[in-house]
Amino acid sequence: RGQVFKSIDGGDTFDQTFTFTSEDFPLNTVSVNPTNSDEVFAGGGNFFPPGTTGDLLASTNGGQDWSKTSLQNVIVNALLIDPMNPDLMYAGTGFSSGKDVPLYKSTDGGVSWVPSFEEIPAEKSGNSVTDLTFHRQDDNVIFASTWLAGVYVSPNSGLRWLNLGKPNYAVHAIAAGSLIAGTEGGLLQLTGTGCIYGLVHDNLSQAAIDRAVVLSGFNEVRTSNGEYIMIPPAGVLDITASAAGYSDMTANNVVLQGGDVLKVDFSMTIGNGKPLLPGAPTLIHPEDGATVFGETVEFRWQLSGEERGGVTQHLYYCKTADFRSCNTNRLVSLGETDTFHAGSVSVLIVIGIVFAGRAGRRQKLLLMVITAGAAAMLFVSCGQGTGSPSISSSNMVSHTVTGLEVGTAYYWKVALDNGNGDQVESQTRHFSTQAAPTDAGGIDGGKD
Repeated sequence: RGQVFKSIDGGDTFDQTFTFTSEDFPLNTVSVNPTNSDEVFAGGGNFFPPGTTGDLLASTNGGQDWSKTSLQNVIVNALLIDPMNPDLMYAGTGFSSGKDVPLYKSTDGGVSWVPSFEEIPAEKSGNSVTDLTFHRQDDNVIFASTWLAGVYVSPNSGLRWLNLGKPNYAVHAIAAGSLIAGTEGGLLQLTGTGCIYGLVHDNLSQAAIDRAVVLSGFNEVRTSNGEYIMIPPAGVLDITASAAGYSDMTANNVVLQGGDVLKVDFSMTIGNGKPLLPGAPTLIHPEDGATVFGETVEFRWQLSGEERGGVTQHLYYCKTADFRSCNTNRLVSLGETDTFHAGSVSVLIVIGIVFAGRAGRRQKLLLMVITAGAAAMLFVSCGQGTGSPSISSSNMVSHTVTGLEVGTAYYWKVALDNGNGDQVESQTRHFSTQAAPTDAGGIDGGKD
């Protein structure tokens, strides 16, 4: 059964203040409100097998009497109370080999609790939080050790977490000074990585800039509501922010120590920034492993729907998975019209009819033949993979290629670039071609 001991002489002596006769679990952690020493919290449960759940208990008279909080039927391993705002509390929870919620947060002094563990993979066994501590200079920055998944950091009061590193041993506790972890293999210090975070905003309006790109040379992340977080290697770094319609901005010679957390904000000025890449396209057709009948195939993929002015698509289809000696179709900028094929053919036909109406019978026939031939040539050239792709309102792109070799395996992908050396690619898929059945007429009737 859990017991609480109290010292009033700086830890020289301890007296037992309470024994939980009605609670059949050990206590793992005790935390005192930094602004009111009469308010005490104690959490417990069996962390190791058999994994008995416990509760978070609270006392308002210095530990003489206790009652349950709303955080119940969990294994509480660690507690953290914000010294500047004691209503803000964190509880590290979970079983040593379970798949429990690893962390809870309270904003009302422990009255109510909600899960707060974004990007700590709770679905994996052993990711329970074993200890919590604040950054030595910023209480908005929190470190959390997990049993088997390493050490995580949150620079925004637990809203989002990123992994700083994973020791080769299970972690019991952490200290924030130089980020030392107490593990089953001894004391280990994190030296390889750190955390950089901040806000990207307009320098005049101070409005947050969403979907801006922040680069470190090792990381590339996008802002969400103007905020970004990255885990680069320790060292001297140049951090660059890019946003559509703004001039690029770089923070040079940023010194990041292992295990440290730095805030780097960017106040962006309007300018001619390079086009930002959207997310990677999603390949739709042909599906991976599909069979296509004949020598013609319609490639289809879907764009992410993000900003894409000035970004160009490239369709690659190749007989080798490494895409060497490959066919490449450089398609038009994503911001351009999607009616080039049909529109150009129609214009040619209309021009032919107009001029034919003003000519003699023999000239009419000649002009109509020339016009039809030019339209057919344009149509065929598009079918061979030249010209514009068709882009639908749902950001679905289609492009038809002819002249593929029958009885051949092909690999394909789509890449987007902004003309400044930056590129994002889809995944790679493969398909094979077979001779068209008699009733298929040589057209793509793939078995997807």
